[in-house]
Amino acid sequence: FYNWNNDIFIHLFTDAIEAHKKWMETLRSMAERMEIYPLQTDDKKCKFGHYYHGIRPIHEEIVPLWEEVDSLHHHLHSMGQKATEAIDAHDKKKANEYYGEAKSSSKKLLGLFETLIKEAETLSKKGECIFCLE
Repeated sequence: FYNWNNDIFIHLFTDAIEAHKKWMETLRSMAERMEIYPLQTDDKKCKFGHYYHGIRPIHEEIVPLWEEVDSLHHHLHSMGQKATEAIDAHDKKKANEYYGEAKSSSKKLLGLFETLIKEAETLSKKGECIFCLE
């Protein structure tokens, strides 16, 4: 168990939102220009992925939402990998398809991040801890 308060959890997701927006902007530019830029396509190696796979909240209201993140986050990064491969193969149509799929996953993932932040704020107001046994 971690001695983290809810503010750290909120900060993690606030940072993740900004990082994923930048990641999507890089992917959009790649697909648009058909040029490959540095882009982390391993969901376990991005900054958020390091935290996500290294910690585990225990609050019963957070756990189901937390578990939803994994498949969306993985899918988002895999679409980045596939788009990169399509760009490398000079297949603009496929690159844009994968970007579109990533954009859809990103929208869902960012919505989930925002929901997690709101839940953490609500729990903080109640004096409940996401990482604490109470």
